[in-house]
Amino acid sequence: MASRDVRQVRRVLELYAGIGGMHFALDEYFKSADEAGEEISIMAVDINPSAKLVYDANFPSAPLRQIDIRALKDAHFDGVWLMTLSPPCQPFSRNGNVLDVEDARCESFLFVLAMLARLTNPPENIIMENVKGFETSEACRQMRDVLRKQGYRFKEYLLSPIHFGIPNSRLRYYLTAWRDPADKSELPKELPPDELSEDSVKTVIDAGTNYSELDLRQFLHHSVEIEHSTPPSLLIPLDILAKYLMVLDIKFPTSTTTNCFTSGYGRYFKGTGSMFCPLPEHVFADLVKEYLAHPDDRSTLAAMKLRYFSPVEVAFLMGFPNCFVIPSVVAPRLAWRLLGNSLNVHVVSLLLKQLLRPTSTITTESVAHFRNKL
Repeated sequence: MASRDVRQVRRVLELYAGIGGMHFALDEYFKSADEAGEEISIMAVDINPSAKLVYDANFPSAPLRQIDIRALKDAHFDGVWLMTLSPPCQPFSRNGNVLDVEDARCESFLFVLAMLARLTNPPENIIMENVKGFETSEACRQMRDVLRKQGYRFKEYLLSPIHFGIPNSRLRYYLTAWRDPADKSELPKELPPDELSEDSVKTVIDAGTNYSELDLRQFLHHSVEIEHSTPPSLLIPLDILAKYLMVLDIKFPTSTTTNCFTSGYGRYFKGTGSMFCPLPEHVFADLVKEYLAHPDDRSTLAAMKLRYFSPVEVAFLMGFPNCFVIPSVVAPRLAWRLLGNSLNVHVVSLLLKQLLRPTSTITTESVAHFRNKL
């Protein structure tokens, strides 16, 4: 990429900013890249008032602008150093109707594509996140077409935190794109959807690198003790346990994976994320056997101490730093919903490293910064 004057203010346009996942990822990138002296101006945009509460609590000096993206003008995009975006996933999610570009929630993204197509000085770098399934959508086809016509080089990935030893499964589509007039290499050709697979992780992780697994003990909230003093709001009601015990995904302190936490966590009990048991796994197994033998004895269910992961714990699993703040006015169920619509900060920070420092590679040392935070 073209060299830049380090004294120049680098403008960042953070679209669909949510609770600030991209902003935190950019902060992590600058810390790990030893570029703390860079002067950055971030304009964050999102229409969700609840997301604004969380974003502003974490970035009070750069508050989120609660406006419709379609109200933005050419000048907001023109000459931007980095544009980040994580558009609504519902039009492409397997849990939705998969209406793609016909979904009203896709309109703002199509607006962004139209804006990119007509700019004479479009953003220099772009990073995007969405659900697996976006890569086969009509919206993605249109995006690739716009990027090629505007002279972008780009890479696409399907990545999960599990690939980096983080105990959370969250397979997502990522795109990094850049414009460099000095780069005369051939523009990307259209990639058949079936060629973009989970194997694309190999383009990010060195083939010979093995990442040791972290277990959940490093992600438990310090205010929620492993065996005692669990806040009542986190305990799973006994009537829910009696109905769903055998279908819940239950994890333990030494577990090295959790299911993807979705925006439905805390409202639905199947397929929205894992539950936590502070007991050793063999003790829990004995309690299950005892309960199945005496299903009317609710005291056995209570002895299991099953609970939800707290919003802070979910945030930690999604790579948010220890300084991440959830305002007290944001109830747990709302916090879970906002987190379920967010992204993994650490995975994005690693992709930013490849995008903004293209000669770098991601090795075991590259994840040390994240592990040292825990």
